[in-house]
Amino acid sequence: GESISSFSKVVIACTFLNNRFIVKNPKELTECETQNKPLSKSSVKNPARGNEEESAPNIAYPIGTFLISQKSINIEWHPVQNATSYILQVEASNSIKKIYKTENTKLSIEIPQDCRSFSVIIKANLTNGNSKVNIYSYNIISKDEEVKIKSYLGKIEKTLLSKQEKMILKLSVLGDYGLFQDSLELVKNQINMNSKNSEIYISLGDVYLNAGLVSRAEKSYFL
Repeated sequence: GESISSFSKVVIACTFLNNRFIVKNPKELTECETQNKPLSKSSVKNPARGNEEESAPNIAYPIGTFLISQKSINIEWHPVQNATSYILQVEASNSIKKIYKTENTKLSIEIPQDCRSFSVIIKANLTNGNSKVNIYSYNIISKDEEVKIKSYLGKIEKTLLSKQEKMILKLSVLGDYGLFQDSLELVKNQINMNSKNSEIYISLGDVYLNAGLVSRAEKSYFL
């Protein structure tokens, strides 16, 4: 949480979002509570997906399971020992939409545009002829939700709050919808502008923690 000394800032922060926040104590932003959270998304705090075996290909980015609609996303995964190549298969509505083959651990994939959810099956081909497989599932938020989110973020940007305070409020909105990858990109942009601010790294750790990535969160807290 972040304490804000100015009462006017708290009023702005807690009223501009159509009563999105309720103030219990106007002295601290930490006492604001959000209303009407989409529980189906915000409850996904620890997206346990795929094979937990260390030798299986584990996706590093994007984090979380919810995404804003877009034509493509960049996928990055941890290299698998003795892997010679990787195959990524995109599935939606019980059918294969796209297959990719690569020797790298980064790839841009097209998102199926005719459905609200899809899966990425990533297979590592090993030198001994065996393979390791992992499956990751993603959900696309609705257009109505996307419009609401953009409206909230726009209102936050127009306030008189500092960049740090705006970031915290934006992270709250994005987190409510399970958009942890967008949260991560927001924090990293702030780090690029002000890498010496230790509070930003706390926010980075919070993003990782909310996405269920405990080890990454711990590293961020102690940067």
